[in-house]
Amino acid sequence: MSQDLRRKIAYFGPREKIYATDDCSEIDGLPRNWRRVLCMSWPHEVIGPCGNVYSDTEHAIAAFRAHYTTNNPALAQLFRPENEYFQNFRVCRRWSTNNGLSLLMSDPDDRVWYVIRDRCMFDIIYQRVARDEVYRQILYTLLQRDFLPVYHVRTADTTTYWGAIINREKIQTVHSVAPSSVDLDKLADHCASTTTTDPSTILMGKNRLGSIMISAMKQYLHVYQHGMPLKAKIANVPIVPVIELTTFSRVAPAQSDVNKNDDTLKDNETASTVTVELGGSDRSELELSACESLFQLWSSDDRTDKDGIQQGSRRRTRRKTSHDGECASEPNTDVGG
Repeated sequence: MSQDLRRKIAYFGPREKIYATDDCSEIDGLPRNWRRVLCMSWPHEVIGPCGNVYSDTEHAIAAFRAHYTTNNPALAQLFRPENEYFQNFRVCRRWSTNNGLSLLMSDPDDRVWYVIRDRCMFDIIYQRVARDEVYRQILYTLLQRDFLPVYHVRTADTTTYWGAIINREKIQTVHSVAPSSVDLDKLADHCASTTTTDPSTILMGKNRLGSIMISAMKQYLHVYQHGMPLKAKIANVPIVPVIELTTFSRVAPAQSDVNKNDDTLKDNETASTVTVELGGSDRSELELSACESLFQLWSSDDRTDKDGIQQGSRRRTRRKTSHDGECASEPNTDVGG
């Protein structure tokens, strides 16, 4: 391997240097703070679990982990911007680990998280690519110039998942001498090991964050610039026919039915034939006429009830009067002392 592979690695992180001016950057066309714009703690609102908004990528991925690995998904609310204590990135990292979630009595189980963590990170990164123009332009420049974004973790080892660091043991400043034997298989293996152009071969760590960033950028270009082809080719899109307005009418009942029931006759006298039209002024007039009809019905019902109450009170008054008269006509049989 050649030391030229180090020139294809673009380190980024919250502690990376900021250049004095944009012209001082080793990559032309990028802002002077592009290394920090790509990091997870750069402030940019993204949507996390349950549709909640989080201040940056780091808090959103911590909320996803608390949501899927614990028996209490509501713990994801701790990382929202409203909780100022958790906005510190050190506090966020401490409580989003397996040990931190255990202290919250949540009984975390990382088996589900190991399956879906890449998908959760892809969703967050794709949101930034689609919404943050500066972030998208930086990734597009790195992709066009064959740079590999690497999340710089200074203490990275072979088990580091999101980030990585250059493994100096794999860097060879000069090409090794080719074997003198004529064995074609050994010669092919030697050429493959010394002429590779993949910068990830000199990294210690998996650098999944950098790989996901490149995948999200390619997906964005595939959808919005090159155009995503449909699986099913549709020759002609069917045209939806225009549906004409339908008129409904309510006809008054027959005369024979009216004679059978006087109450039905009263109701139907107030209810006239109504035509429904889906229009602005017609609809308002229809609603007004319907309200007037209902008011007349209610008024007639109230009058009927009042008449019944008055008739009942008159009957009770007559009964009471007749009873008092009978009592007065009877002789008094009591004997005074």
